[in-house]
Amino acid sequence: MNDGSILVMIWMVAAAVGTFVMLALYELGECFIQRVWLKSWGPRVYFAGRALIKGDVRVARK
Repeated sequence: MNDGSILVMIWMVAAAVGTFVMLALYELGECFIQRVWLKSWGPRVYFAGRALIKGDVRVARK
């Protein structure tokens, strides 16, 4: 093999590994959104922000 074909093979392996990592991170992010953000953090941030905007400090401190 010459140097050009070795570089192409290395590039193809790197592209395959990068694709796998991107798909894995996408799946983990989707699980995080479904299990953590939508069930606990999301509503808490939403209602606290809404209370701060409206000026209801008692609700925002909970």
